[in-house]
Amino acid sequence: MKKLLIRFCCVAGILLSFILFLGSACGIFLIYGPMESLRELWITTAMETFHHQYLAKWFFPATYITEVVERNKAQEIDEEIDLSLIHIGEDSETASETEKETASSETLPVSETESESVTETETAPETESETEPPQPKSQEELVTIEKFSRKNTQGLSYDAYMMIVEDPTLLRVGVTSRIGEHGETLRTICEKNDAFAGINAAGFSDPEGKGNGAYPEGVVMKDGKVIWNSTEGKKHDVIAVTWDGKLLLKQLTDAELTENNIRDAVEFNPFLIVNGVAAKVGVTGVHPRAAIGQTADGKFLLLIIDGRSAKSAGATQKDVIDIMLDYGAVNCANLDGGSSATMVYQGKLINKPSSISEMRSIATSFIVLDPVKLLEKERGSTIE
Repeated sequence: MKKLLIRFCCVAGILLSFILFLGSACGIFLIYGPMESLRELWITTAMETFHHQYLAKWFFPATYITEVVERNKAQEIDEEIDLSLIHIGEDSETASETEKETASSETLPVSETESESVTETETAPETESETEPPQPKSQEELVTIEKFSRKNTQGLSYDAYMMIVEDPTLLRVGVTSRIGEHGETLRTICEKNDAFAGINAAGFSDPEGKGNGAYPEGVVMKDGKVIWNSTEGKKHDVIAVTWDGKLLLKQLTDAELTENNIRDAVEFNPFLIVNGVAAKVGVTGVHPRAAIGQTADGKFLLLIIDGRSAKSAGATQKDVIDIMLDYGAVNCANLDGGSSATMVYQGKLINKPSSISEMRSIATSFIVLDPVKLLEKERGSTIE
């Protein structure tokens, strides 16, 4: 019996050694072999993460890694964004100065007390004889979600979710109520801001993977005011919603942040589509992805792509561009992906995040306000 056990252990050891040798040989071939595209995919996938960059740094010198990343990143689109290409409608003109002053006088964050009306076309009735203002559309009419599966540029399958927001004046930036202390899940941010749908937005400080979403990276604006700026003195890659509901993608200085009709904003990059022109991208990593876009008729496109699982590998930035163009995006920006990529609708988690927990705590999000609750606040009375 003892001899049989020894033989079994020997055979198992030989098989294990062979498997390790074969795996190592395949890995070495992929990393150092003639297939440059796979090598670059390995590097860009590792370097686009916060916690797994060592997978590139272990095998390649820093100068080569930098060269590969720079060569394949999205190239800056050399033209100014033209918001006249976005036609929202007669009822979505730029908000009045009075409206801006009302919002700016409130305590921030102020998502629960927004001043802009969603579907209201007239002032609230002053007498009983006046016509009752139109009732807001239902949540189902305002937001639709399409789930689909595709293959990425590497031939791997992924699942994606496109949230289409019909009324652009409902979109806001949602911020953790404990900014500077602790982040919150997307579901919690939506609940606290009377929002019924949303996705995550920009990145946040995440040292050694222990970040809790407390500290947003870059600028955060709410109701025309800068409430956070961790990159003060530098130019900001601003992803903003203007007072008239348009997606603004622009590099701005600190002084310019309050000079561009911005209502809410976060900071992130790259800009993937500007004025219908797509950025040129090389071999970027395969990851869970998030992005925001807007069509010519003003609809917001909020995209989430699942990744890092056997069922859904993830996507590249080129895949995101292709999807957004298929949906008619005139402008589009990349958002924080990875385990932060999350979509919520009516309190339910729609996608399958790659985080260990169901939803990780984040700092910022793009949320869709409940129109009924918004009008209740504006009119000061309950709508039956």
